Amino acid sequence: MAAVTHLSEAPPDQAKERVVTIRCVGREFLTRLTMADIFLRRSSDVIAGGGAELVPLLHQDGLEMIFVTEHTEITVTELAP
Repeated sequence: MAAVTHLSEAPPDQAKERVVTIRCVGREFLTRLTMADIFLRRSSDVIAGGGAELVPLLHQDGLEMIFVTEHTEITVTELAP
């Protein structure tokens, strides 16, 4: 069984990584910058292609599959250090 690592328990190299908040589908997700980048790149591809797809987002509390369409509003806010 795999263990879940929360941001506060991340290995030292990951602990230094910036943390951002992604707001979409009426919720807020706290995640590392690299995970936000992966989510945003895939979401951009889906939106650019005019499609609709479940896009994975790995965040502090686990994994969410976010349904992304051209109408999905996504905002990202960097947390202060």
